[in-house]
Amino acid sequence: MLALAPLQPQEGLETSFYTTRIEQTGALTLSIKEVAVTPLRLLVKPGAESVRQTAPAALTLEVTWGGNSASFKGLGGAQYELPRPANASTDAPYAEVLCPAPVTLMLRLGDCSVRQRELPADEAGPQIAETLREASHRNLALAIEIDAGPFGRLSLIAPARAEALTISSPLSPTTLRRVRWLAAALPVRSRIEASILLPASLQQALSHIARQVGCESLRGVRTLPVTLLPTLRAVARDILKMNGTRHG
Repeated sequence: MLALAPLQPQEGLETSFYTTRIEQTGALTLSIKEVAVTPLRLLVKPGAESVRQTAPAALTLEVTWGGNSASFKGLGGAQYELPRPANASTDAPYAEVLCPAPVTLMLRLGDCSVRQRELPADEAGPQIAETLREASHRNLALAIEIDAGPFGRLSLIAPARAEALTISSPLSPTTLRRVRWLAAALPVRSRIEASILLPASLQQALSHIARQVGCESLRGVRTLPVTLLPTLRAVARDILKMNGTRHG
């Protein structure tokens, strides 16, 4: 493994890692155009002691919230949606940040946010856990950003828990057509498209919709193909609007 580091620290310049296999001794010319203007000249000698250098471990966040555990890697500035408990949990949340260097931590809870720089990783975890507890207790939207420079960056969001959705009146013809189309498309699309985990509010919407004639395929669904999500959200909006109009 070859590690190339800038002679003087500069913003935007980081250590780069490359692997190559060298099977003979002597002078070697190596061209890496994206980091070096001129070719590198290496001298390979027999019997030299092998030195193994590994790439830095990626930033990792371990979370347990409402009985659900998950692990998130900060590779390529990854973004995630953090599944929140369906109901406020009495179990204390747990969070641990694994990183060999200090991090920049941004926590947003509702309309309030705080940012801390050069925060040791072992201090970031308890702060995240406390924010998770507040988000669950007060049902507020949550956003977490962790920046560890060359070790990775990740961001997570957890929308506020939606109010329970019930069907208190007969569905309109338009909504009923959407519901039945969704029920017919789900088995086919699920076999050929990537699916995402639905928020608890939309899972609950499906459980109510599945009671309609011809919609049995929607019963117990927890994941949905991405292309069907706009239709499901439109149905949920129709039902909320209908309930508000007829019972508001």
